[in-house]
Amino acid sequence: MTKAVPRDVKFNAVLMKRKGVNPEQITRSLPISRSTIYRAKRNLKKHGDVAEEKEKPGPHCLIPPGIGQVFTFLLFCLADMIQALLSTVLQVPDAYLEEYAQRLREKYKLDVSARTIGNFFRAKGITRKKVSLPLLF
Repeated sequence: MTKAVPRDVKFNAVLMKRKGVNPEQITRSLPISRSTIYRAKRNLKKHGDVAEEKEKPGPHCLIPPGIGQVFTFLLFCLADMIQALLSTVLQVPDAYLEEYAQRLREKYKLDVSARTIGNFFRAKGITRKKVSLPLLF
């Protein structure tokens, strides 16, 4: 009997595949088989989720059929926005939040408020605290 692959592992595998990583490299770095990668990719395209659909959507379903593709698209857009933000932070680590928002607007055409950027940093545990070594003499 095989062990079920967690949903986040499947999603990471599909992300890596979309970025052009070879399936053999993915299977070496994640606990997932090659066939599961392709099955998760197919499920994501068909159902909007990497997990297999257990039941057909009906009136009890909160998300209409086909809307999962929109959520998937938004999720990938969010990943691109986070990558853009982090690359901006690496370029100018001492900028104010409003400066980060302005750079994202100019360079990536992303309209993000300084408050949203601050909330993201807080949620990820990123702070501006600087560590200084005490004088030894």
